Amino acid sequence: MPLRIPHKLFHEKIPIKDECSHVLQQIAYLLDIKGKRGNAYRKAANQIYKTTRDIAKLTKEGKITEIPGVGEKIGKIIQEIIQDGKNEYYLNLMKLA
Repeated sequence: MPLRIPHKLFHEKIPIKDECSHVLQQIAYLLDIKGKRGNAYRKAANQIYKTTRDIAKLTKEGKITEIPGVGEKIGKIIQEIIQDGKNEYYLNLMKLA
């Protein structure tokens, strides 16, 4: 089982793109261990990580879903991370883990 780094340890130390990718990977992992499908989150995380586009700007312009694999739900997660520095869905999954 891979080691998972607590979000609070890196939140203010890495670029927002990497943070969003990491949180989406964490969500995928948590869903997987709960027996649910996390593939969409994993795919979106990989696309966010690989993109050269400014995800904060895309989110602000309402264009984050232009990134392959990022739909409305994942776009809202990214938006919340960018605006608030956290995501309630991820935090709730962590509580249930």
